[in-house]
Amino acid sequence: MRLCGQKVMTGSLRLFEKYLKDEMGRASDTVINTAVSGATTTSTLNNIEQRLEKYTPDVVSIMLGTNDAATGGITADIYQKNLETIIEKIRNKNKDAVIILRTPTPMWNTGSREANIPQYIAKMKQVADEQNLIYIDQYTELQKAFNDYGWLKKILFYSEIICIRAQTDTFL
Repeated sequence: MRLCGQKVMTGSLRLFEKYLKDEMGRASDTVINTAVSGATTTSTLNNIEQRLEKYTPDVVSIMLGTNDAATGGITADIYQKNLETIIEKIRNKNKDAVIILRTPTPMWNTGSREANIPQYIAKMKQVADEQNLIYIDQYTELQKAFNDYGWLKKILFYSEIICIRAQTDTFL
């Protein structure tokens, strides 16, 4: 199994791998983390050999868009085209690969990134619908939870234990 996305995935990826092996009993599965801090769809395509083409994944989880929304020149339309190209390259490696698109998570006090994220999420949803891919809307669900439970934002996004925003790859 291979997961592709931004560095923000590191903590959740480790939890997923633990769940996969311990809870699901799939100890022989391999999880490969090719997430890169600051990744955009454009940088992912520019480094597609290192991030995808040397592997033949059965499952690919993609969480890209946070940095695209903050990067001048990567419009929502370019983001969509890049996402479609990444998916095409995955299909070229393994036509039967399960592809999961995960939206970026909510952002606060990030200026244009925060304001732009919804249009990038809409493009991701459109791609998922058009290509019949698994789509996980983390943004909306987390935003609802944070609106209902304001304290949750601080615990999840600023905790060294959860490691979603931590500056280290050390988990726990």
